[in-house]
Amino acid sequence: MARRHQVNVHVAPRYRRALPTGQIRAWAETALARLELLDTTGVDITVTDDAPVHELNRAYRGLDEPTDVLSFPYTDRAAPGKHQGALPPTSTPEVFVLPEGEAASLGEIVIAFPYAQRHAVEKGCPAAHEVALLVVHGVLHLIGYDHEEPEERALMWARTAELLDALRIHGVPLE
Repeated sequence: MARRHQVNVHVAPRYRRALPTGQIRAWAETALARLELLDTTGVDITVTDDAPVHELNRAYRGLDEPTDVLSFPYTDRAAPGKHQGALPPTSTPEVFVLPEGEAASLGEIVIAFPYAQRHAVEKGCPAAHEVALLVVHGVLHLIGYDHEEPEERALMWARTAELLDALRIHGVPLE
């Protein structure tokens, strides 16, 4: 039997008290379910320091600057699922053939916790709520959402707000 939304979470040991892995897993599982992705869809999440995320941003995006979250899709297509208009029109679902019981990982989300903490202070919200926002943001990127153009940005932030509401996380400024 297939596992439901396999979410693998690794939190650097020094942040585990502030961010229990089970909570991060629950946020991602809820986002995947609310996006109506197939039960055999998963995601990998790493919460680490600023320096590794800065280096990934430089190496993979050509931006020599810190950032809060990066998403690395394992495929260039959107996740399988019954999206009902939930995905941007350019996304094309791909069917994964997997051994029974294995989840298809959409990709990896890497979060810089110190950066997120600083951003939370600036926004006046709990750091955990900022991380929930980043998990949702990362999942949306993995399935094809983007925010480069104003229309894309509006759609992505609307979906983010819906998912945060489903997580019962309120009052987190989205920008």
